[in-house]
Amino acid sequence: QAMTILEEIGTDVRQEQALELLKAHGQKVDGERVRWDREFVMEMLAKAPASFTLRPRNPDREVTIGGGSLVLAPVGGSPFAHDLERGRRDGTMADHVELVKMAHAADLIGCQQGGTVEATDLDENSRHMDMDYSILRWSDKPHVCYGTSGPKARDAVNLAAIACGGREAIEQTPAVMGVVNPNSPLVWDGLMADALTEWAIAGQPVVVTPFLLAGATAPVSVAAGLAQQVAEALSGVALVQAVRSGAPCLFGSFFTAVD
Repeated sequence: QAMTILEEIGTDVRQEQALELLKAHGQKVDGERVRWDREFVMEMLAKAPASFTLRPRNPDREVTIGGGSLVLAPVGGSPFAHDLERGRRDGTMADHVELVKMAHAADLIGCQQGGTVEATDLDENSRHMDMDYSILRWSDKPHVCYGTSGPKARDAVNLAAIACGGREAIEQTPAVMGVVNPNSPLVWDGLMADALTEWAIAGQPVVVTPFLLAGATAPVSVAAGLAQQVAEALSGVALVQAVRSGAPCLFGSFFTAVD
């Protein structure tokens, strides 16, 4: 059903570079609408590795993603921090550093997360670098980097390269993962397409995560919502492979309901 959605309905792709790339791969492009050939999608999926190693600045902390492994990480994107002594409050850079240190001290947590809490006391145009730097400064575990646009994704790659042996080294063995969310239903907006492209070019794993709200951005029924989720996720993975064949990808999932 997901393949039928991709072929007959398609997705919007609101980035000129991606549209030209998909057109060059024989996909049907009508303005911003791309109708994906199922054979092309499956061919691209086959290029993504079944597992990969994520290596931080300390090689002893590397983790394997895939092959049945379990890698735990903190949440990302929380606007508030909360503890028993100080209560609920807007997140700050100090809160972020505390959470990074706690995650580093927890042996069960194998991977850090940029933006575990949003550092709302810093400028929104540069705070992503401060949060990623705090992970590189206070932990030597791999991390999911902060990136909500092409330039921010590129900053995350550059920071990781400085800490982990240079750009060539992290292209051979990735150091960070990036998360992209299609603008459900069935839209790849410019910000996400740009971020996806930057991480793919650098060979860093892309976690393609549809952010579905049944009854709002997805159908109410579970079956129809899952069909949309698979369509959106696999189109993202296919786009990553079109940018750089063999770049690692993950199938992310966020699917809940609207009351």
